[in-house]
Amino acid sequence: MAKQRVMGIPFRDPRVVQFVGDLKKSGCEVAFELTDALGCNAETFYEVPPRVKYKKTAWQTVDILHELLHVRHFYVDGFGMLAWPDESPPTSDVRQSVQHVRDIIDNTVVHRELWREYHFLPISNIFFDECRTDLERGLVGLARNKSGLNHTLLVADRLWMAKMCLSDFGTALAERDRPTCRDFLAHFSGKHHDAEEVVDFLKLLDDAKNLADPKEHEESQVEFVTMLGLPQVQLHISRYDAQKRDFLPSNRSSATA
Repeated sequence: MAKQRVMGIPFRDPRVVQFVGDLKKSGCEVAFELTDALGCNAETFYEVPPRVKYKKTAWQTVDILHELLHVRHFYVDGFGMLAWPDESPPTSDVRQSVQHVRDIIDNTVVHRELWREYHFLPISNIFFDECRTDLERGLVGLARNKSGLNHTLLVADRLWMAKMCLSDFGTALAERDRPTCRDFLAHFSGKHHDAEEVVDFLKLLDDAKNLADPKEHEESQVEFVTMLGLPQVQLHISRYDAQKRDFLPSNRSSATA
């Protein structure tokens, strides 16, 4: 099926309707797009207006609320994101690494806010199913086609999420999901020491910073790329300017989250 532009709010869940309504009151309109394309279950494109692309076949309310929180953070709450100058973009590998850094930091905040605001497990069933598949195959599927630092960051992303499930959301985990997270951590931490070091750094960063504070959120991104040795001279923090309806300085970090 070709992609389909959806007008208005294509979901009846009152939490989604309320969230979109609150964003609109804050001056932020959201466009939705239904797609059968491969990739994320739902993702946000940081455009004007912001666009949430989602799959009908695999959709869960938690996925849409997750994306709407990203929208609120960057278009309403004043969060900044790593970006680079138009005239001197970094290499493709560095751009991917920047995206992974953003994803890990941003999703940590979003998952905790979903838990606090809606009192349900902020991780969809897809994550736990993928963890079980990874354990059966003996490899982290999300990272199988990547190498170097980007492979490390994708494995670390999964390890960090499994750790958060146990430490932050353990009381909401289904009976079979708790051992899945424990087994995933035990198996893949031992196989990927470089990713385990990233997770250890994230734990220290998370303890030292309030990632939900816009200023400390930005500082955390900078400290993360510093630890990874990424070329900071090519990076800056970009924030949405509601008057100019654009991210400034120019945001070229990624179109999606």
